Amino acid sequence: MHGHEDFSQAERQFIYADDLIKEKRTDEAKQILEEVIVNYPSFGKAYNHLGWIFETRLGDLKRAEECYKACIRYTPEYRPAYYNYAVVLSSSKRYRDLENLLRDAQQVPGIDMGTIYNEYAIMYESQGYYEEAIKHYKKYISQLFNDDTINTAVKAIERCRKKQDIMNS
Repeated sequence: MHGHEDFSQAERQFIYADDLIKEKRTDEAKQILEEVIVNYPSFGKAYNHLGWIFETRLGDLKRAEECYKACIRYTPEYRPAYYNYAVVLSSSKRYRDLENLLRDAQQVPGIDMGTIYNEYAIMYESQGYYEEAIKHYKKYISQLFNDDTINTAVKAIERCRKKQDIMNS
């Protein structure tokens, strides 16, 4: 067995950990994911889920970031890691890193471009680049098929225009 490791055991444990997370049994899930990583250090998806636990349950953004980066390094085609890592960088106001991540994410087959445009829009709005933000909210809307989500994005555009008016007055 050269080259490709057999990840079937890792995959089974990963699915079990995923179910535990859904059942809010985070500690057990964390233990299993850490075990998977010890036994299969290049099984990227385990790092993503572990990162999510560090980020959302333990508030440890530094460890979360390490996990998301490891996931992307080992399994660059696994889309959730890009979305999760983007949230960490956005909430940490690390816009240059975020921009690089979003650029890389656009190359991933099957990536949800709507999510990427929305992350760009939020990033630009947060920095006061309202024209860029509006442009990206419009691109985001072009990818949407849900009225509630569209309305939220339209409100975001109106919010940017309002901020623009205030800043220019």
